[in-house]
Amino acid sequence: MRVLKKSSFYQITFMNHLFPINCYVYEEEDSLTLIDIGTKRFTKHVLSLSKNLNKPVTRLVLTHPHRDHVAGLDYFCSSNQNPIDTFITKRDNYLLEGCFDLLDNETGPKIKGSSVKTSHKPNHFVSEGDKIGSLEVIMTPGHTPGSLSLLDRSNKVLIVGDLVQVQGGLSVAGDTRWLFPFVTMGTWSLSKCIETVEKILNYDFDYLCCGHGDVLENPKPQLERVLVRAKSKVREV
Repeated sequence: MRVLKKSSFYQITFMNHLFPINCYVYEEEDSLTLIDIGTKRFTKHVLSLSKNLNKPVTRLVLTHPHRDHVAGLDYFCSSNQNPIDTFITKRDNYLLEGCFDLLDNETGPKIKGSSVKTSHKPNHFVSEGDKIGSLEVIMTPGHTPGSLSLLDRSNKVLIVGDLVQVQGGLSVAGDTRWLFPFVTMGTWSLSKCIETVEKILNYDFDYLCCGHGDVLENPKPQLERVLVRAKSKVREV
């Protein structure tokens, strides 16, 4: 397990060289916000960090409910000694509950990926512009219909879940990188991801944090290049 501090947050990575899965711990003045909890092995390291910083983990945000982002949810919540608020979008909560059907107002390909049944249920549904501590919710659909991202405007940090990947080569989710094809395998809509990456480029950020791969600094020129590549790959009807 690798733990790196960047700006106002910590990136914790499981299986860094083989199949890196990231969670993030964002530091507030008197508490911590955990973003994603992909395996119960994260729990030990998150709680150790909490102890070292002398700050409780009081908030847990799920960028989307695929297995590699939520599998450790129950174990963490039962191990954490502090009351915790859990956040997800209402749309993606259906996926967390096991329903991968499109809603009546949605069009597009079949929703992909897999989740796990959890006994711990989110108690806050969030939408565009909501605040979770110092973090602002940005709706970033594409990898799943209800994916969210988190923006720290003060420190110019954007955490995007699986909207993009870094492992295997930077790309928009759904644009296959054969050295690490797994994000594409779980992506609902490449065309929606393209629209969403165009949206996030309007925000001011210096750090880009995703679910798989290293933190990117000053990432906008790179994002603009991979956006061009992704647009050439769209084949959806």
